[in-house]
Amino acid sequence: MSSLIENSPLTVTSLTARIKQMLEQGFAHVQVSGEVSRLTRPASGHLYFTIKDAHAAISAVVWRSAALRLKQMPEEGGEFIFTGHLSLYEPRGTYQLVITRVEAAGAGRLAAEFERRKQLFSERGWFDPDRKLSPPSLPKH
Repeated sequence: MSSLIENSPLTVTSLTARIKQMLEQGFAHVQVSGEVSRLTRPASGHLYFTIKDAHAAISAVVWRSAALRLKQMPEEGGEFIFTGHLSLYEPRGTYQLVITRVEAAGAGRLAAEFERRKQLFSERGWFDPDRKLSPPSLPKH
């Protein structure tokens, strides 16, 4: 790659295109953990929000097609692990995380898995009172 300082100045468009290429190639698959802030859900079906921690924030988007496939929807104030890639929006020169997967973080992930299994077992009828057996009065084991 040539030096950013050249004999002739770059146009804003060409500089932004170079930055976009480097950013998108260098961060084609990332996982980021953080808290959801400023979540908006416009009629388009896309989700826009900020992911933040104690010291920084990044803009994020879930396109409608990806949002329809999410098992876990981001919630305002929730802690999540986001999987996706970085993209640069050239007209404004801003970058964002384009998210394809969302998982609850920490204890939230365990609670989500517990609820998922509880739902699955309920669908299988394992909690049906008619299927329950009474414990023996004198167990052998």
